[in-house]
Amino acid sequence: MVPFTAEGFGGAGNSLLYAYGPVPRLDTVQVDVLHGPILLDADSQVARYRALLDKALTFALSAGR
Repeated sequence: MVPFTAEGFGGAGNSLLYAYGPVPRLDTVQVDVLHGPILLDADSQVARYRALLDKALTFALSAGR
């Protein structure tokens, strides 16, 4: 959970699903937009969303907070 007070986290406005497994080349991102879901699987696209999720972890609350 990322608190609303987290400044500098620009990825909070989109709903997304990051599907990954033991073979990183098969990672896929599903982004939900107004006209329906978009599936992304290009390495450069997936890398951007992986970086966004890594950044979210730095802003996320711990289980005890």
